[in-house]
Amino acid sequence: MADTSTERDGRAEVDAFVAALPEAFRECFAMARAQVLASAEGISERIAWRMPVFRLRRDLVGLSAHKQHMSLHTMSPALAARLAEQFPDLLVNGSTIHFTPERPLPAEVIRAVVQGRLAELGAEGQG
Repeated sequence: MADTSTERDGRAEVDAFVAALPEAFRECFAMARAQVLASAEGISERIAWRMPVFRLRRDLVGLSAHKQHMSLHTMSPALAARLAEQFPDLLVNGSTIHFTPERPLPAEVIRAVVQGRLAELGAEGQG
């Protein structure tokens, strides 16, 4: 029987979100999305707050696109502060990490964000 949960149904909406991005952002955003999904088994995606949100039982992170940059929303100011210390080249504002196609987020940063959120939420993650 096919999975018809609303969490799994969000993929088409997120695909449409990515397809509507300016061409200059599309590939970088899609790579960040793929890295989030690969960071832990069982992550689902949906559109919430007008952006893709990734969850594993609870919301973990979000990705958004703006006029001049894209953002990885850690949903945790404490985690973002720790990551800013660990990765001093990150552009961090509050709980958000900004990036551009010229300065994409390294996979290790995205993994650290997802794993950090899983730890904060007490979920078991793999990746």
